[in-house]
Order: sequence, then C-alpha cells, then structure tokens
Amino acid sequence: MAAIKADALFLIPVKWDSKRLPNKNELRIGGMPLFCHAVRAATIAKISLHKHKVCNDIRIIVSVSDIKKGQAICFGVELFLDVDGWLERPDYLNHDPYQLADVAIYVLEQLEHTEFKSLVMIQPSNPFITGEDIEKCYKLHKEKDFSAVRTITPSLHPMHKEFVLVESEKLTSHFFYNLNAVNERSFPQTYHSNGGVQVITVEELREYKGLYGNPTYGYIMPQERSIDINTETDFIIAKALMEHQLKKKQNQIKEVQ
Repeated sequence: MAAIKADALFLIPVKWDSKRLPNKNELRIGGMPLFCHAVRAATIAKISLHKHKVCNDIRIIVSVSDIKKGQAICFGVELFLDVDGWLERPDYLNHDPYQLADVAIYVLEQLEHTEFKSLVMIQPSNPFITGEDIEKCYKLHKEKDFSAVRTITPSLHPMHKEFVLVESEKLTSHFFYNLNAVNERSFPQTYHSNGGVQVITVEELREYKGLYGNPTYGYIMPQERSIDINTETDFIIAKALMEHQLKKKQNQIKEVQ
C-alpha cells in the first residue's frame, strides 16, 4: 500500500513529569492548561495555511506519555483546539540522552502510512507562540527552498560576557583569549533559539538526527513573547505578563466603546 503524501506534520511533544516544574503542562495560564496554547496556535496556523493555499495537508499530532490524561485535561476547554491525533510514546523517550529529534523520528515511524515532507515542532512550554508565528515560520521554510527554520530572540548579553566555570570558580570564555581587548560596541546583535517553533524537512531530520538543518534560518520574536517555561519563576513571570496583556486589551476595548 502506497503511503499517503502530506505537506507537514505539526508535532506538539507534551511531558507530564517535568523535573524542574512538576506537572507544568497541566498548570493553567491564560484560562487554560499550558500545552493547550500550543494546540490552539497550531490549529489557527493550519486553518490559515490551508485557506491561503500555502499547503494542502497538515496534520496536528500531540505526542504524550499518557493519552487519556492529555484528553482529560483538554476536555471542557472551550477554545479553538483541533487535534488530528494523539500518539502515546514510550517512557524511555522522556529521559536522557533522548532529545526532541528522537521523539519526532519515533512519531514519524508510527505514522508510516503517511509520508510527510516537513516537520513543524511546536513547544508547549511557550504560551506566547501564536498561529501567525507558526504560519510565518512555515512560509519562510518554503520560501527558502525548504531549509530549516527556528524561532530566535535577541540576546540580552553579548557573547563576551558569557562564561563557563572551570575548577569550581574560575571564569573562562569560550570565545576570547584576552577579554580586556574586547570592544563591546564592535559586536553585532546576537540571537539565541527560544525553542518555540522548529521547522525542518523530514529528510534532513533523518539525515542529521537533529532539528538543525544546513542551512538554518531564524524567525525573530521579541523578548516578551520568548518565555520558555521551565521553572516556577518562569511560570510566575509568564502568568503575570499574560494577565497584564489581557487587562491592557480589555482597557483598549473599553476605550473604543
């Protein structure tokens, strides 16, 4: 039986046993569980990409270690959620040394009857990722001859101020031998991956066993929408920011009325 061809797999990998912030994907923020924000953004992007005929066939898959738990958490969330399938992954993929690329390869193997051209990995730990972000990442991926794309954000600290500790307390720079000779103003703006959205062809994913392609392009996101929730502090900041944004929007609506 010939495989069904599809343009893209939108994959949302959800963990229930996060070590630094237990049960983080179940925590409610902005009126719904954390990971539901990623599902909603993926749904909006899928509908828009189909509507504008950028691509014809996108599947949204949520990869979890417990399907019933994920579905139960989503139940009653009256929002724009459209999941094409839930796929349970084995426990070993939740632990080191396995990475997101390994999860993606496993999911693709389980969906062997569908031949996807591209993978769009959407991290559930960033509730500020929008459907527009995902859509623009995919469009950039297509415009750049299907090269890899990932969301990035401007770095707050120049690289010469980044150190590693060796011999307990000794500071060492990976980039410069003589830091006293470094002219800070001569450096260009640097960026780092915020982990929100990563796009790559399935062919490159399998070749490199990773989510960086050759080349990889960056889609720039502002700092305030690049919060990757890994700790309680991250969650508190993200929740406060989301509440502030909601209040600001409500005030704007009142002013118009």
